[in-house]
Amino acid sequence: MHFRFEHEFDIDPKTYWNIFFDDAYNVDLYKRLRMNDRKVLEQKDDGKVLRRVVKLTPADEVPAMFRSVIKDTGYTEHDTFYRDRSAMDVVIEPSMLKNKFDFRAIYSVIPVGDARCRRIFEGDCKVSVMVIGGQIEKFIVDNVRASYDTAATVTREWIAKRKA
Repeated sequence: MHFRFEHEFDIDPKTYWNIFFDDAYNVDLYKRLRMNDRKVLEQKDDGKVLRRVVKLTPADEVPAMFRSVIKDTGYTEHDTFYRDRSAMDVVIEPSMLKNKFDFRAIYSVIPVGDARCRRIFEGDCKVSVMVIGGQIEKFIVDNVRASYDTAATVTREWIAKRKA
């Protein structure tokens, strides 16, 4: 299932990314996203490319119709951020169904005028489980969309704080 989410912000792309990688912002964001746990397992930055691996455990339960297949909602996010492109490759690896799940996206931030930017998160989610794979894909993409809407709200609040 292909997806694309866009949000605009009153800030330039470089400052957007500075907020995005700020530890305090991430604590606030993941609390608002209802994560039970968030651990940065690895982070390497050579000044041009930042690579990080983050283990996340959502608080939300799996819907009853998927519980026979999915018992653990935890996942690991593999990010590769390219400063020169203002874009990050994102690969999600679930705790379960690793060989039946493929989630890849590009998270980019582009200028759209003076001190404004557009965040675009676009990619594909594929769950290869007979009968309910498409339903699981829709559930995941709907949750990701809701998370990015929440993240947009949190980001706008942080931008407003910076400007105050």
